[in-house]
Amino acid sequence: MTRSNLYFFINNLIINQYYTFMLNIIQLSFAILVILLIVPQTPTENENALLTIFFENRVFPNSNYGQTKKLLNLLTWVCIFLFLILTFANVFS
Repeated sequence: MTRSNLYFFINNLIINQYYTFMLNIIQLSFAILVILLIVPQTPTENENALLTIFFENRVFPNSNYGQTKKLLNLLTWVCIFLFLILTFANVFS
């Protein structure tokens, strides 16, 4: 193995490990985000705590309660699908 081939091999190995590490960090971040979005949405005495907080603090400006609920639901599903895509990208890489 020549010196340039060895350098190329080591360089590719480092880049591959960095890519995998960054993918794992992003995947972990989305997993935590999904948990933080789903857990407060579990109904407790017919009240959705996260939805109430978002609506009262006007996180989504110029929206009523129903629109806030739809946006929070959409945000949750987008995060779940991104997490699944990152999981399968990590498995097949």
